[in-house]
Amino acid sequence: MIRFINDADFKSANKLLKELNYEISKASFNNPFFNAMCYFERDLIGVLVFKELYERIEIEYIVVDKVNRSRKVASKLMDFLIGYAHNKQIENISLEVNVNNLKAINLYKKYEFKIVAKREKYYNNEDAYLMVRRLI
Repeated sequence: MIRFINDADFKSANKLLKELNYEISKASFNNPFFNAMCYFERDLIGVLVFKELYERIEIEYIVVDKVNRSRKVASKLMDFLIGYAHNKQIENISLEVNVNNLKAINLYKKYEFKIVAKREKYYNNEDAYLMVRRLI
């Protein structure tokens, strides 16, 4: 089941996001641009955090519990996000991804994201690609 995050999900979501040195705060819900969705089976096993900025979406993080990474949870979250974006008439979705994260790059390419720029030393000393998928 995929749904938008709520207050009861903070502890579980932050447990997953800790591996990326990221944390969702309760104050995030006061930010009109903040959004996150969760993938549940019995427990929360995947989180996708994004900002909805008027006509576009920026993906901040996708993280899946290590045990469940081979189960296409990230793909299910992406399917849900793209459907949501189409319903809201979002023009494009963008993200930055480490140039060495081939699994993530391949996931985004599967969803028709294109590399449009390279960000030098975006992740401390590591470069990132800016990837964009146009929807309209």
